[in-house]
Amino acid sequence: MTETQLSELLNLTPASVGYHLNLLMEARLIEMVKTEAEEHGILQKYYSPIAALFIPEFDHIPEESKKYFTEMQTQYLRGVMGALHIRRKEGSRAEVSSEMMKNLSVLILKELADVGRKYEKRKTSDDREEIILKICSEALVKVTKNTNLKNLVSLLR
Repeated sequence: MTETQLSELLNLTPASVGYHLNLLMEARLIEMVKTEAEEHGILQKYYSPIAALFIPEFDHIPEESKKYFTEMQTQYLRGVMGALHIRRKEGSRAEVSSEMMKNLSVLILKELADVGRKYEKRKTSDDREEIILKICSEALVKVTKNTNLKNLVSLLR
């Protein structure tokens, strides 16, 4: 997208978007993919992310942002736990507390970064969702090798 397209979509001033685009370029998170002259001769620059997926390092996220990432991961985790719950054995019962979900979410967030490093330099023709699924499922498998979590997952099967 162009700076103008982004500013309209995000309802921000072009100057603000331009400032952030420069920061993202400096951090090598986006790149300019093409330039095109408009009918009035104004050169439009098109930007695109350099990767199909960005995984933040949980331990390097500012404290005020960790809550957001943990809540987002907990939402995903509820979906996984819900699917396991549907398949559980009749009569088995698993107690899942808010604290357990938060701790599990943080463990998965940390593992996602480690697993994601494997795919960092890999060129792939896989669909973005396939890559995300591979990384997430591998991280979940690694985290569930923890003894307490094995018991929880086995109760839900």
